[in-house]
Amino acid sequence: MVLYNFYKNAVFVFQLFWFTFYNGFSTQSAIDQLNLLLFSLAFTSVPTIMYGIFEQDVSARTLSTIPQLYAQGREGLVYRRPKFVWLMLDTLWQSIVSFFVPLGIYRPDGTLWVFGVLLMASATFLANVHLSLEVSYWHPLIAASTVGSLVFYILFQVIYTNVTAVEVYAVFGRALSEARFWLGLVLTIVMGLLPRSCGLMYNMLVHPTDVQIAREMEIINDAKSMRGRMRTWDSRTCSIPLEEEELQETCVIHERD
Repeated sequence: MVLYNFYKNAVFVFQLFWFTFYNGFSTQSAIDQLNLLLFSLAFTSVPTIMYGIFEQDVSARTLSTIPQLYAQGREGLVYRRPKFVWLMLDTLWQSIVSFFVPLGIYRPDGTLWVFGVLLMASATFLANVHLSLEVSYWHPLIAASTVGSLVFYILFQVIYTNVTAVEVYAVFGRALSEARFWLGLVLTIVMGLLPRSCGLMYNMLVHPTDVQIAREMEIINDAKSMRGRMRTWDSRTCSIPLEEEELQETCVIHERD
């Protein structure tokens, strides 16, 4: 959670940093002050809290069976310098993508505040989708808070930009009405998260940790257990005829359960 909070705020700050090269190093921003405040306070905070409360690498049952898994945290194998360096490189990449893709789309004829809408949407969606990639245990409140944060962001922008009298009036609706806004948002999310997705997949397949291996074993065992229960129920109700070997296998699984 420490690294994630550092990442999401750094991406947002880097967006503002890149913009200083195009605003004459003035205090001008493409994102209005209220959205700057609410990015960490409202649009990305609740999923982080739910993740911190309910996320678990493996179940308590697995930890009781394999207590050696605690060694990963005790020996400091989770937060190491290479992981921090990778995080900073990934943060830098996502900030570049989330700024320069919208810039390339809107620079020819876009207005400042419409450009800012795409900047804000890119940062918000990147932060929430990024967190989704890190989730190992999808508790209902984690899923609800992630989807709810994105829905709240959209509803807030619709209401705020239609009742305010400042320069962002109706700008959100104008941005959503243009196909290039959606193109920029999709490109930003896909390009921004592609290196992290590939890195997570590579580590899981080639260099898995003990915790990841235990998690996969847990998933496989749960699937076998569920399959066994379904087969047992089918054999009792005779709704689906089973071969003799399958029935024997079912009985073994049922006895273990």
